[in-house]
Amino acid sequence: QQQQQQAERQQASVAMLQPGSAALLSFHEYDVDAQSTVGPYQLHKGDVVECSISRDRRHGRLRATRVRFVREAPAVQTAARETGVISTVKEGFGFIKCAERESRVFFHFSQLPDPAQDAQPGTEVEFAVEAQPGPKGDKICAVRIRVLPRGSVVFEERSPRRLQGVVVRALPAQTGEPATPKQSQQQQQQ
Repeated sequence: QQQQQQAERQQASVAMLQPGSAALLSFHEYDVDAQSTVGPYQLHKGDVVECSISRDRRHGRLRATRVRFVREAPAVQTAARETGVISTVKEGFGFIKCAERESRVFFHFSQLPDPAQDAQPGTEVEFAVEAQPGPKGDKICAVRIRVLPRGSVVFEERSPRRLQGVVVRALPAQTGEPATPKQSQQQQQQ
């Protein structure tokens, strides 16, 4: 019974929406078509898929096979995408320093197009954010990660306008004494 419960946790379901019939079919990771247009990304709840239907000879149950990604879930399609830079890489997961939020975001390698090449600190990425249940409550995770060209991620917004101001506290000079522009000029001439 424990093995059956574990097997059920490792399977997913697809609701077939064919005109005149409806069925809820289970599928496993090995049933997902490796050539699917989603690439190595994991399928998410709400994604639209195509599949074949097979009857399991052992149990006589129908199941989905050759599951192929068609398009993202509507919620993912309309979700705002964020940008950031991979800051930390561990074994099978990492963290992204986000341009749009203060906190870093967790990601699993399965969410990268090519984990062997793309899971490097400094890689600039775009991603959707999803809350996933964990032992300590929901955690925010980056999903559907796409690699961006270097220089795409901007952590600050710069105003095109130039402003003037007055220095109210000077930076200390290397000698420990504040340097005035006149003193700096004299030092450069020597």
